[in-house]
Amino acid sequence: MRTLIFLTVSAGLFGCATSINQKNANRYYEAGLQAESQGNWPQAREMYSRALVNARSSGAAPEYVSAVTYNLGRATGYTCDFDRAESLLREALELEQALPKPSASNITKRWSELARLNFDQGKYEASARWYSLAVPELERMGILTIDPIGFAGYLGEQADSEEKSGRPQQAIAIRQRAAAIRDAAAGRSAKYVPIHFRQICSGRK
Repeated sequence: MRTLIFLTVSAGLFGCATSINQKNANRYYEAGLQAESQGNWPQAREMYSRALVNARSSGAAPEYVSAVTYNLGRATGYTCDFDRAESLLREALELEQALPKPSASNITKRWSELARLNFDQGKYEASARWYSLAVPELERMGILTIDPIGFAGYLGEQADSEEKSGRPQQAIAIRQRAAAIRDAAAGRSAKYVPIHFRQICSGRK
């Protein structure tokens, strides 16, 4: 499931172009990934922001712009600027959906981050809506085989959003399903455990 959440983009998306802006975009993007791997979210946000400016200036491939925008949105959320983070994640989603051949995996990543971000802002109805889009797509991609325990946790998040939206019966049904998945996958552990924005921005809704 980790591949459903994170995205690494190589310089290959630039093709053979060699403009200074394109080279700088890739350099800043790689620096952002490095900072993210170290948990340095302010640094990651700065590097992704610089990468995006250079990518746009250079006319980089839409896939690349979508990826940088997505990671900038995540880093912006982890630096507690939730409104700006949501705007960037929505933009990344729109960019991905507008591609000639959109990636279902990438779209699901964006839905998932928007679901978590909206939940942490107290926008429970919106959060539940994003989860409802992502769950069936994850199943189509084989998540029950790839990471059933991680998916059970994901369903738990969806159930929380439904409960907070005033739909306790839906929440109960989803939790029952998550429990059944855990029972069927007893002895396995989650391959992916998400970092929630609220974990980094403690005390903020």
